[in-house]
Amino acid sequence: MPGLTKLQAVNKCLSAIHEWPAAALDTAGDTIITRAEEEVDKYCTQLQQKGFHENTEDDIELFPPDLQMSLTGEVTGTFIAGETVTETTSGATGTFYQIDTDMFLLVASGEFTGGETLTGSDSSATVTGDVPTAITEGQIVLAADVLEADTWGASAGRDVTIRDGKLFDRDNNTLVFTESLKMQLIRELPFAELSVGFRFWIACAAAVRFQRSHLGSKNADPELLQEMADARDTFYRSNADRADHNILRTPMARQIQGRGGTYIPTR
Repeated sequence: MPGLTKLQAVNKCLSAIHEWPAAALDTAGDTIITRAEEEVDKYCTQLQQKGFHENTEDDIELFPPDLQMSLTGEVTGTFIAGETVTETTSGATGTFYQIDTDMFLLVASGEFTGGETLTGSDSSATVTGDVPTAITEGQIVLAADVLEADTWGASAGRDVTIRDGKLFDRDNNTLVFTESLKMQLIRELPFAELSVGFRFWIACAAAVRFQRSHLGSKNADPELLQEMADARDTFYRSNADRADHNILRTPMARQIQGRGGTYIPTR
């Protein structure tokens, strides 16, 4: 893999406080290696929350669930929002949203009959569902990797925010939606899936913070800060190149030009 691995990013933090490099990560441990990895993870999330070309998805349509199913028996495991749930005999599939006393799904294929085992594709969680009921409104539960969400395109006028991992309608003060929404989503990608420049920036930013909290050397700080600034600038140039920003395609530019037509979404 080109660029830094997560282990190399952790070792950059360790090098900043004059520690020997680690041969492997210690994710579940209680060592200086563990704390360095936590620093890398923190900046991996914090910097991605800004939203860049590689971790932003535009024009994503999110639907409220359309099926409610009461449950019989205990749930084994923990279902994950956004995973596919399959009914054993019928083979019907749907996207899992949530479990309160009932399970809420968005049907993807087939017809749920009830009285059969429901299994999550990612979690392997299981439960037996009772007779399903079609519904016309429900809560829109976001996938666990969504950091930010905003309305987009035709839905741009709606005022929504995230509460407890769900979309909240601020216009009507409710978690319940009756129609789909076009959204822009900022997702948290795993460290290994980020671009080379982004990984270098995260590693440098984590090393600065790690040095300050564990060593606090004023002599080391300027050098680390300069390295972080260089990595950040390199990443921003790369991000701008890939995003293909064009000031002539913004809504404000179109108003100035006096042109009609459909809304052209931009970031």
